Amino acid sequence: MPALDLPPPPPLDQSDAAFLDALSGALGTPAGDWLVREFVIPKLVATVDNVPRTRVTRQVYALQPLPGALATADADSRLWLDEANHARYDGAVALFEQAYRDHGEPGRTFNDRLVDVIDHLIAAPDANGPLELCRAADGSPRLQFVDPQREGASIGHKAMWRIGPDHATRVKARLSVLRALLAGRPPA
Repeated sequence: MPALDLPPPPPLDQSDAAFLDALSGALGTPAGDWLVREFVIPKLVATVDNVPRTRVTRQVYALQPLPGALATADADSRLWLDEANHARYDGAVALFEQAYRDHGEPGRTFNDRLVDVIDHLIAAPDANGPLELCRAADGSPRLQFVDPQREGASIGHKAMWRIGPDHATRVKARLSVLRALLAGRPPA
């Protein structure tokens, strides 16, 4: 298989700007508004790793702190989480929903679409054996699959084939867990 002619990624300790720029471009909104701006990738990894745990220290947390303080209420000489606290998250959730509506999807939620996309990725056929490539017919340096069915497949399925069968198996397992959480069902 011919080597791809891509520049190497920057060293991890110099990757913050490039990663935030790429993520901002993909999302269409400045990622630095809601993510930390230093040690981004290590902090994202640490944050994800800590999600199933009981604690995460602020030093490794990848998200910018929400504005305002945790809303609490006193009742019966006890301290309670106040329902008003939920409003602190309205802006972040509304951004994703607004972006999805602006994308042209009225009547559906971003969460529903995310579950659909996860289902699509999980359903990607396994890539058993070598996958033959060729240069694009338009003369560009772009590579494509020789098999017309593979070349006509979705971007998501092509990505699953490109990462390789071992990675695809692991990614599909993680996506299955995420899907169950997003769909309101605990993982099996």
